Amino acid sequence: MRLKTGAFYNYSDPGDVTIQVHVWGATRFPGLYEIPVLANGDVLTFEATIRQGFRFRDIFPIVSMVGTIVLILDRAN
Repeated sequence: MRLKTGAFYNYSDPGDVTIQVHVWGATRFPGLYEIPVLANGDVLTFEATIRQGFRFRDIFPIVSMVGTIVLILDRAN
């Protein structure tokens, strides 16, 4: 797997007081983020999703579904 290099993202308006936050790990866009200073009650959320490729065990539900459809069509005739 190719490692993603970090980048710099600025989510503040000119003149705002900001902080810099390093975001690494299970993120699509790792790097250094400059954001406005957080106030009391602010919440930051990060969503991480794990994508798995097609595996051999995924074949059974597909074959089962196709078999069911074939039986239904056979009974309909």
